[in-house]
Amino acid sequence: MDIQNLINSTTEFLEKSDYSHWTIKSYASSWEFGILAYMNRLNISDYTPDIGQEFLADTITSEMDAKTVQRRTRRIHILNDYLSLGYIRKRSFQPKEYNLQGEIGRNINAYLEYLTKKRRSSSTISTYKLHLSNFLYYLNDNKLLTMDSITEKAIISFVATRENNQENIISTLRGLFKYLYHNKLIRLDFETTTLSFFKGYEREKIPSYYTGEEVKQIEASIDRSGGLGKRNYAILLLATRLGLRASDIANLKFSNIIWESNKITLTQYKTKAQIDLPLLTDVGNAIIDYLKYGRKKSSIQNIFISSAAPITAATKNMICSAISLIIKQSGVLIGKRHYGPHSMRHSLATILMENEIAMPVISEVLGHKSTETTMKYLKIDIHLLQKCALDVSNVDNEFYEQGGGFFYE
Repeated sequence: MDIQNLINSTTEFLEKSDYSHWTIKSYASSWEFGILAYMNRLNISDYTPDIGQEFLADTITSEMDAKTVQRRTRRIHILNDYLSLGYIRKRSFQPKEYNLQGEIGRNINAYLEYLTKKRRSSSTISTYKLHLSNFLYYLNDNKLLTMDSITEKAIISFVATRENNQENIISTLRGLFKYLYHNKLIRLDFETTTLSFFKGYEREKIPSYYTGEEVKQIEASIDRSGGLGKRNYAILLLATRLGLRASDIANLKFSNIIWESNKITLTQYKTKAQIDLPLLTDVGNAIIDYLKYGRKKSSIQNIFISSAAPITAATKNMICSAISLIIKQSGVLIGKRHYGPHSMRHSLATILMENEIAMPVISEVLGHKSTETTMKYLKIDIHLLQKCALDVSNVDNEFYEQGGGFFYE
């Protein structure tokens, strides 16, 4: 495509995507005095990603600071995106993933295929692949290229270099080495030896939850004067009043709301089961307020979209971040409790139990396949547990005083 036409078309897309006037002006200026001037000097009119890469290689110097390099690279990536995709991808951190090659890589691939056959979710397998590709890169970097070359020291050293997600990485490695040992692909059982020495992370013994008054305080803390506040309030109510998971809130579409019968019908992302929930008045009003006065114009069918350009459908991470931030800024004392969408789900279950709602009803509200899953919430409610306690029968004194008995003195 002609570079001038590409710049014009990309600029129009930025305007339609609600980028700020200052941002568009900054991009246009950098393209005019950057890639456009560069191509004019070379007497080239048609732009390709390769030319963009050459421009970056020729104009970025070691004296430039990191922000300048990032800014210049971003502007070329925007042109590449629009040229090849017709839209601009939202900036996000993409973890580095390495190719699974060599003997160890082939066995890791076999393990991932095994997980696929076991019907593990695609997101879980993607996470495993990321961790294991980094593990393979570490092994290769240390010249450990065969199954027999993997040592206890290498495993421990790799885990020690991981500052984030260490618990998940250890769990991933345990699964891999269990598979390898069971299939006689390695001689040593690292899963029950080396990895068993890592101290397990203390998990919460009961689900994190907030009282009814705390939930009210969290809801009331949101400033709903702007579009972002209206969106986040509607998102929060779907979690606190209906117990929806973050993935289901993100995937909620206009077609899922049956306004005529005040009902929400959706297929849960996690269980793939369909549930019907009442569209409560407060929830419905919050959604309407967002759609009328807070949501930017967009053809996206998801109800919730990003608040900043480029406009995209909401994601699970976006929902989790929004609710976590609301809880942290609400003034409620969090302590050691979790503070995300799932804690609001737990809180709803607790409040329903306190009102002595039947367990099957709570299961239906939460979208559980059986009441057994919901039973874990029982350990939250001490009051209800006390109702389950059995009276201890009276024991005659003769029992304690009988000759030869344990209590005989």
